[in-house]
Amino acid sequence: MAKPGALSTKREQLEALAVISIRFDADTEAKIINGEGQAAMLLMEAIDIWIKDILSRIIQKCCYMLSEWDGWSTLVANPKRFNEELDVYLNGAKTAMRMLYDIPDHRPPEQDNNPLRVAALKKEFPDATWGQLSVKFHLKYGDALSPNATERAYKRFIERVQQLLKRTHKLAEEFRTQLGLAEDQLADRLPTPERVLEILTDKTPQST
Repeated sequence: MAKPGALSTKREQLEALAVISIRFDADTEAKIINGEGQAAMLLMEAIDIWIKDILSRIIQKCCYMLSEWDGWSTLVANPKRFNEELDVYLNGAKTAMRMLYDIPDHRPPEQDNNPLRVAALKKEFPDATWGQLSVKFHLKYGDALSPNATERAYKRFIERVQQLLKRTHKLAEEFRTQLGLAEDQLADRLPTPERVLEILTDKTPQST
C-alpha cells in the first residue's frame, strides 16, 4: 500500500475533527468497535459530507481574504508579513480545492480504494455473501476480487474506521486540555476556521 502523502494525513486530521463535530453517539461507537459495518459506513458518509462542506467554506474564506480584506494595505510596510499572510490564503485555497476535488499528492494504487468500495457494496447489499459481493464488485468496477479478498478488504475498512475513532479520542483529549473544556463543550468550539486552515497549510502535518 502506498505511503500516505501530506494530503492524506491532512484528511485524517479533518476526519477526526468531523467525528467530534457531528456529535455521533456512544451507541454508534460501540457498534463500530464491535465491527458493525453499517454503522462504520454511515459514519464515513457523514464525515465525507462534513469535510466537503468545511472545505467549501474555507475556499470561500480564502477568496474573501484575498480579494476583500482591508488589512492588506496595513502590511505594505512589512513585505515579509505580507508574503506570509498571502501564502496562508493562497496555499489554503489550493490545498482545500485539491482535497475537495480528490486530487491527492499521488494517485494511490487502485486496490487501496477497495475497502471503501466493498463497504459501500456491503451497505447496499447487506445480506449478500462474500462470493456474491465479489461478483457485484467485478460487475461494478471491472476488477476481479476473490471472495476471500473481498472479505479482507471489508475488514480493512472496519479497522480503518476503528483507528479513526482512536485518533479522534486522542485529538479530543488534546483540545480539552489546551482549551480547558468539558467533553460536552468540545463540539461547540470545534472546528474553528483558523484550526482547519492551520491543518491545510501545515507543511509537515502529524497524524492524530
